[in-house]
Amino acid sequence: MERDRVAGSCNSPPYFDGINYATWREKFEIFLDALDEYASEYLTKEWVAPVKTVESNVVPKPRLEWPEAEVFAAYSNKKARNALVTALSSTQFSHIQHIPNARQAWDKLRVVHEGDDQVRTLKLQMVLAQFGELRMSETESISEFYERVEKITNEAMSVGQPIEELLVVQKILRVLPSEQRKPQSWRSKT
Repeated sequence: MERDRVAGSCNSPPYFDGINYATWREKFEIFLDALDEYASEYLTKEWVAPVKTVESNVVPKPRLEWPEAEVFAAYSNKKARNALVTALSSTQFSHIQHIPNARQAWDKLRVVHEGDDQVRTLKLQMVLAQFGELRMSETESISEFYERVEKITNEAMSVGQPIEELLVVQKILRVLPSEQRKPQSWRSKT
């Protein structure tokens, strides 16, 4: 195992080796937001290096000329990118190693592991079809069935389309075997 830090540490981001991207992504977002909410913004907000115009040409602004806000933005982007690369195995790091912008690196990992918009749309359709076809077997406990429901709803959320709680409750009530729908006090005691 390539990982050399303590599991569950508040100081180290959750490790990602390519397995279960959706779960890791959510854990990483929570970690970075707790670490630094400003750095966390740079997973969705792209940092752009400051420029200035010199004789009708746009050129990079020297670091010494950056106002405090630009310095802070650059630092926040670097902090987000550092947390991201620290979380990755060497295989995952190879996908983003030459990307200096945290948002672009984050987006690249998402495309690598979830696909583009068309692929995510197909995944969503498959997940919603699974939800629609969900049935509880006679030998399955309610907790086992609920675990399957929860897995499907989490998958839907990970591709950007949460299933409303009311629909989940209705689905559970509709597919419970008839004996399970009766309140405990109504069931015969033999």
